[in-house]
Amino acid sequence: MKLWKGSAVAALMVVLLCCGEATGRQEVVDATSEVDIAAMEAIAAAGERLRDAYLARDVDRWLAGFTEDVVVMPPGARMIVGLDALREASQLQFGWLEKYGIEIDGEPLETVVVGDWAYTRDGYEVRYQPLDGGDPTLDRGRSLAIWKRQPDGSWLLSRYMFNRPTDGPR
Repeated sequence: MKLWKGSAVAALMVVLLCCGEATGRQEVVDATSEVDIAAMEAIAAAGERLRDAYLARDVDRWLAGFTEDVVVMPPGARMIVGLDALREASQLQFGWLEKYGIEIDGEPLETVVVGDWAYTRDGYEVRYQPLDGGDPTLDRGRSLAIWKRQPDGSWLLSRYMFNRPTDGPR
């Protein structure tokens, strides 16, 4: 198995779809009210919708999970600023992903809600299996996402950064 060395956008998409994954432990911080708990559940659901859109390679559904002024900060690459830039990068990436089967393992580590803002901290591991055979590619990393509550009560991803640690899988 080789370690992932592909585009930053691929890693962005992978990491984001782990936001709603509930396979690991989660440390609940500052969840002092039912409102906070409801917000954390809504954020997890938003992450699941992003994951589902990613797996379906549905660019419009994928972009519906982000604010207009989204900023993505991938390691070793230029920032992706705004929905138009994210659309362009996502269309290229979804085209590339047609050649792969994908297995995802996410580990939510922390969710903090403060008013209309929240952040999530996650670990992820994604296996890309070439559909025409060959060795899978493994991508492992950590992420920090900032979410913004919308006027209708939904949560959208506003700021996002991730890395691939050298000190272990997550």
